[in-house]
Amino acid sequence: MSIVEDHYASARSKIGHVSCLNQKTFKKTFKKKLQRVFMFSINDEVVHTGFSPMSHYKIALCIKD
Repeated sequence: MSIVEDHYASARSKIGHVSCLNQKTFKKTFKKKLQRVFMFSINDEVVHTGFSPMSHYKIALCIKD
């Protein structure tokens, strides 16, 4: 669940989502130790680089030189 969706989620739904981060913060976490970080989002069955605030999942592909 993204930070934007969390605003609309029910209290019961929020219980299982303990580490909601926006894409910028998520990427910054990996950039502390890794040189290259490529961000992707997932909605339904589609992996994309589109509008991240409303994506259900975020994936980081990280490369250490």
